[in-house]
Amino acid sequence: MTIFFFLFVAFGFFESAYRNKIYPNVFVGDMPFGGKTPRDVIDYWQTRNEPFESKRFEFRFDGQVATISAAELSLGYDATLSATQAYLVGRSQYALSNLYNKFVKKAVRLTPYFRWNTDILDATIEAVAQRLDIPVQDALFQFKDGKVTAFRPSRDGRRVNREEAKRRFANALPSIPDSRESTIVIPVPVEIITPTLTTDRVNAFGIKERIGRGYSEFRGSIPGRIHNVALAASRLNGVLIKPGATFSFNDAVGDISAATGYQSAYIIKEGKTVLGDGGGVCQVSTTLFRAALDA
Repeated sequence: MTIFFFLFVAFGFFESAYRNKIYPNVFVGDMPFGGKTPRDVIDYWQTRNEPFESKRFEFRFDGQVATISAAELSLGYDATLSATQAYLVGRSQYALSNLYNKFVKKAVRLTPYFRWNTDILDATIEAVAQRLDIPVQDALFQFKDGKVTAFRPSRDGRRVNREEAKRRFANALPSIPDSRESTIVIPVPVEIITPTLTTDRVNAFGIKERIGRGYSEFRGSIPGRIHNVALAASRLNGVLIKPGATFSFNDAVGDISAATGYQSAYIIKEGKTVLGDGGGVCQVSTTLFRAALDA
């Protein structure tokens, strides 16, 4: 009974000594905060944030620059979170865990949370990427005078590696506290994308002569149907099929709707002739089939 009384008294003194303070052996990073208040934790990590506050970041490539400040990114240690986590050690809803953390002399080490606004960083990288990205362009060919001639040459594409840009940003952060530079330059990583079909590869397809022909007329059609036939045919024009490859008319023409440029014209739907987007495209597919059948 006496032992219990002394333990009770000791516990009371302990709780009184650490009222509104962090319990012993609690570290945030390498810094001990036992006996300190949450305000002390906040002040410490806000001081650690000072080297970041005046920094700016420039993402650069080929004369293009996107700039963002540390303040705009909310870059730095989350001082309030660290203070809350440190104070709650030994104050959870689990009694046994609380007793262990209070009286067992084992250090509790918390990792300080370093954060930045990922959405703003993504938008900054995307802003410079939009100015740098160049779509890759495959070569298109026409058969003329017994040989293939390119009417649109191939062109390499260029694309910013967004994920690598974010990694470079993160990798630059540890050196900031020791840096006197106010602006941190981050080279934007750019990848070159080569065309699937280049102009100089035309002979690899073995194109020597015309092997099939399909023919049909659409004179007298309503304007919407004429438009649709011409549009669908233009999307097939110059398409090159590799030896052994499977050609898909639907993939080549794409979605058939008003959103993709097709107009309303007569179609056959459920056995009836009605107006619908893309009327006339079926004539293009039939004519193409005739060419394939003739090959």
